Amino acid sequence: MPGFGWFAIDGGSTTSQEYPGVFTICQHFAAPVRVGDRHNGGVTDPKPEILHRDVLDAVASSLGSTVVAAHALQIEPTGTGFTHGYRVSLRDAQGAVADHTVFVETSPPDANRPGVLTLTQPESGERVDVWVYPADPALPALRTAVYAEAAGIVLARLGLPVDELRVSLAAY
Repeated sequence: MPGFGWFAIDGGSTTSQEYPGVFTICQHFAAPVRVGDRHNGGVTDPKPEILHRDVLDAVASSLGSTVVAAHALQIEPTGTGFTHGYRVSLRDAQGAVADHTVFVETSPPDANRPGVLTLTQPESGERVDVWVYPADPALPALRTAVYAEAAGIVLARLGLPVDELRVSLAAY
């Protein structure tokens, strides 16, 4: 299956569901793995940390940042591929570190979608779409729903004004 492979992260656990004669879906949950500069020997573990490390590095570079730590959160099958979720810590040029939840979709649709970065592997032509939570292209209202101020405005427009709204995510 192009674009899909096994990955390992020390200190984690793996669960899998087999579908006889078809494929195995594997989810790997683990603690963050610290990474270093590969050019000066800073990597402490030579094994690949995550399946889409090259994609996360490209996204970080496009933002003028570097990946400090990353770990896999989830893998979900889609109609034609998989969506991989990662928790990524990025360091910007000023040295500030920020955590982001980044999703990589294999076999994305051919359409351009707002808030989605499309990357193409030059040798194979394989494409992946990347977005940062809450900019999920399949859930355009999520960006509004997860921020209290924005959700309060929508509720007020629906005739349900609220004071001091607090929003928490139960599941995604």
